[in-house]
Amino acid sequence: MSKGAQLLYFHLNMETDDDGVAEGQLVMNMIRARRSDMIELIENEYVTVIDERGWIVYINDFHAFNSLGKYLVYPSVYRNALIERIPGIKNVLFTPKNNILSRRKG
Repeated sequence: MSKGAQLLYFHLNMETDDDGVAEGQLVMNMIRARRSDMIELIENEYVTVIDERGWIVYINDFHAFNSLGKYLVYPSVYRNALIERIPGIKNVLFTPKNNILSRRKG
């Protein structure tokens, strides 16, 4: 894997939400990654594209290497798109239980 793709993968992981979803275009702009770096990650199955318009991606190994307490999970704004795009993902997503963060008002 090229150095550019490795750097992009690292930064995508740093920018994921609690469901393993990252806004790829935003990260690519932040680090000035090339389109070919993202394509390399997709072809090597490191990420799965959820929405091609903003390169919204799911980190395929996210749930294998990350765990969150059920009281700390804040569901992704892309959760519905993620469930539609990747069959069976609903079984591994973290489920919030009386999430403290979701109860906060402003």
